[in-house]
Formats: sequence, C-alpha cells, structure tokens
Amino acid sequence: PELGQLTKLGRLFLYNSPILSGTIPSQLGQLTSVTGLYLYSNPRISGTIPSELGGLLSLTDLNIYTNSMLSGTLPSELNNLSNMDTLDLHGNIVLSGSLPDLADATRLQLLDAGNCSLSGLPTALSPSVTHLYLNNNPLVSTTTELSALLGSMPALHVLDLGFSNSPIVLE
Repeated sequence: PELGQLTKLGRLFLYNSPILSGTIPSQLGQLTSVTGLYLYSNPRISGTIPSELGGLLSLTDLNIYTNSMLSGTLPSELNNLSNMDTLDLHGNIVLSGSLPDLADATRLQLLDAGNCSLSGLPTALSPSVTHLYLNNNPLVSTTTELSALLGSMPALHVLDLGFSNSPIVLE
C-alpha cells in the first residue's frame, strides 16, 4: 500500500538512509493517527515540506532535520498542529524564509530551527515553548521584534541565537 493508506500507523521512522530520495510525499498528510514523524539525516530528500502535514492533528513529534537538500519555506499550516510538543528542523541548510507563526501549536515545547537559512522571526510562538534554538541562521529582525517574541514565551528556559544576525541588546 501507499504510505497515505496506512491510516492506523502511529509513528513513521524514515531516517539515516542514503538510498531514500525524492520529495516528502504530500500523502503523509493522510496519516491521521500518526503521533510521530521522523524524517531525518536523509541526504537525498529534496523539495519542500508539504503543507498537508499541517493536517496531522494527532502529531506530537515532528522531526525533519539534517536533510541537506530540503528547500523552500516552512508551511504556515504547521500552526494547526495543536498537539505537537517537538518541532525539530535543525540542519536543513537550504530551508529559507521566515519561521511561521506557531502560536496555535499550544503544546509546543521544543523548537529547533538552528543551522538553516531562515531570515525572519515569527510574530508569535506558543507561550508553552521552553527550548528555542535559532542559532546559525541569517536572521534579520529588530531588537523590538525579538523582544516582543521573547516576551510572549513566559516558559522559555533555553534560548540559542548564537551565530545569528539578530541584534540583541543586553541590559
């Protein structure tokens, strides 16, 4: 069967495979029971992250990291994932644009988008975020934008902005 027909599937692991190639199929958005999606360290996966993944309302863990040929921008539909507590996108060095707003991902605790090519901050993230990694991105933002974003996350314990271009004023 095609991956999209595996509607009872709880977790999908497709990682560390030098032979896995092509784009992430949009049919993964039909896996309505999946709680964990692990697509990482696949050097030949290309294309963009499909917006259909925003329909995986049972998803708690989304790990799409270190796929060196994955490109484009992050779909705004990721904000629909209200049960997601982990979003790990680090090391997708060609992933660009702005990080989408994730204020409606109300259970999100860990967001790792370090070592990408992201240039913009979201206007809002979930107040439940405890760990935020945006290191090594060519971020362009004002101190006011950064302060407003950080002020909306009262649970934040870890913040990594190392090797980023965002202005930070230590007071």
